[in-house]
Amino acid sequence: MKVNTDDFNRIVGLNIEVKRKRAKMTLEELAEKLDVTSRTIQNYEKGKGLSIIVIYKLMKVFNCELDEFFLDLDATLRV
Repeated sequence: MKVNTDDFNRIVGLNIEVKRKRAKMTLEELAEKLDVTSRTIQNYEKGKGLSIIVIYKLMKVFNCELDEFFLDLDATLRV
């Protein structure tokens, strides 16, 4: 299955949102940990403004592996 860039970024963004909510963290709490605004976190969760540096910081916050951000959403919700 071919996934375009927008779909890929959206999958990563949704995985960020799922991880944040599972950690019972608010947008503001995650923003503080990353030293960004809550609006920036909202953008990340929409798949906007993502970079490998951002994902690396999120790996540290959520104590997870890189590939966990790239799982399709169905797989993420089953975990």
